[in-house]
This record gives sequence, structure tokens and C-alpha cells, in this order.
Amino acid sequence: MSDINLSIIIPHFNIPDLLCRLLRSIPERDDIEVIIVDDCSTESLDSVRQFVSTRDNVSLIVLDQNHGAGRCRNIALERVKGRWILFADADDRFLDGFYDVISAFFDSDNDMVVFTATGEEIDTNNAGTRHFLLNETVDRWCDNKDDPKAALNVRYKLNAPWCKLIRTDMVKENGVAFEEVKVSNDEMFSTRAGYYAKTVEVCKTPIYCITSRPGSLIQVISEENFMTRLQVFVRKYHFLKEHLSTDDFRMLDLSAQEKVFSMIQNRYSLGFCARVVRELRKNRIPFFTWETLRPSTLVSKLKLARNLKAERRRSKKYISKG
Repeated sequence: MSDINLSIIIPHFNIPDLLCRLLRSIPERDDIEVIIVDDCSTESLDSVRQFVSTRDNVSLIVLDQNHGAGRCRNIALERVKGRWILFADADDRFLDGFYDVISAFFDSDNDMVVFTATGEEIDTNNAGTRHFLLNETVDRWCDNKDDPKAALNVRYKLNAPWCKLIRTDMVKENGVAFEEVKVSNDEMFSTRAGYYAKTVEVCKTPIYCITSRPGSLIQVISEENFMTRLQVFVRKYHFLKEHLSTDDFRMLDLSAQEKVFSMIQNRYSLGFCARVVRELRKNRIPFFTWETLRPSTLVSKLKLARNLKAERRRSKKYISKG
């Protein structure tokens, strides 16, 4: 059995100061290993190298070509020695005391434990919104452990890998890996991990701070990125339709409504919208669910759209319709 309990995987590109902030939030312990994979940054890594030189439990791998976060995470997955894995984005950070929270689950029978998070906007220091879906999904299942739909949502509606303590053996035995695409590289990883995890637990205690940052990849608007995200969703839809029972798949209530809202909000050309519609029809994916028509759902969507629009206004330089 490995003496390392936890492996923390961090992909990085061109934000060394924020990466060092993240690294400072991780305790220096013999039972933790931290693997940073730099995606051929053009910014100096001197500060990162200096930090790594002071920590025995942190290693840095620098790629000679830019491949994207999915490839970086896969490279790190091949090297992990810990019994459990946590993923972190270089511009986020862990909260004080997070290790005490997660270590309580190290000897559990779970294959995955999902925690909550806080959020902040880096440019304003205001509270962020990107953690809302995570926290609502965890809270809903915590409050009603007998709700099968709430359990399915925890497994399959949380696409990001952070705040998930994942058993390494489960990942390796089932070949769970990240797609090496420009955006949404984590969606199929999370979907497969949710499917192959025999037991999943949730914990309401926040362990992580998810940040919003002008210029980050999630904020970039482009038809190319949108279509990549759509194609990833199509793969997720068909994977779950094939692997879940008919009742569970119906209960999960998957649709392309998020993609449709995004398409309308970002005012893509009519030709591009027609292309998206054809893709959805070809794959027999519903545009909306009945839940979408509920007033509370519509209000929630409008609030999220307004918050995202406000974030993007603060830094228009990264908005591209190309």
C-alpha cells in the first residue's frame, strides 16, 4: 500500500502567480503529492520553480508543446502514487483546513466523495457564482438521501472535476481519462467517473474556492468552442443512454437546454444556429425538458445569464465571435 494518501493534479498555463497562491494553500505533508503539468507556458516559471524547490512533495512537468488541460491531466494521472486524487485549477485555491475534512474519508468504502465550494471574482474580490450548481446539487442529496434523481445529479450533472475526492484504483481499473479537446475536456471524465464509482458520498463542508477570472478559457465566446462543447455533450448523452437503465436515464432528464440558452444569449449567426439544431436533431437530443418551463427554473436561468453577462462586460478584450 502506498504511503501517499492524496495526489493533487494541477494543469497550468501562463498564470504563475495564481498557481503559487494555490500551492501555498496545500499543506506540506509526506502523505500528499502535488503534480503540476505546465502546458508550455510563455510566461516565466521562475516563481513556480522556486516554490517547487522548497517543497519535497511538489513536482513540476513542463511540456514542450501546448496540448490543453486534458492532456496535462492525463499525463499526471499516469504518474500518481496516492490512494486518492483531487484536481485543482491553477487559478483556484483550497480552503484552510480542507485536508482535515477530506482525510476523514480516506478509510471509507467510497469510490468518490463530492464536497462543496465557495466562489470569488479575482478582479473584484466579490463573491462568485460558479459554485452555485455544485452546492445546490450536493445540498439537495444531503437533504434527501432517498431521492434517486438527486443521487443521479451528483454523479452526472457536475462536469468539473474539482471538489471530488476520487479513488485512484477506480480510475485506473476503468481507464477513466480526460478528453484531449480544447474545452470541456473534463465532462466525459466526470461522467465516466460517476458511472464507474460503485459508491458515492457527499459532504456539505466546503474545501475549495472556485474563481472567476477575465480571460479564462471558460469565458471565451467562439463558435468553435461552442461546437466542441456541443459534441462533448452529444458523447455524454449517448454514453449515459447506453449505460444507464431506461428509468434512470429518463429520470436524469438530459437535454440541450443549456446549449440553447447559451446560443441565444451569445447571439450566434442564424447559419450557425441552424447547424446546431441539425446536430441535435440528428442525435435525437431534446432541446428542453419539462422542468425548463417551470417559473423558478426560468428565473434561475435568467439570473445566471445576467451574472455571466456582467462578468464578461468587465473584460471585453477576451470576447471573440470567431
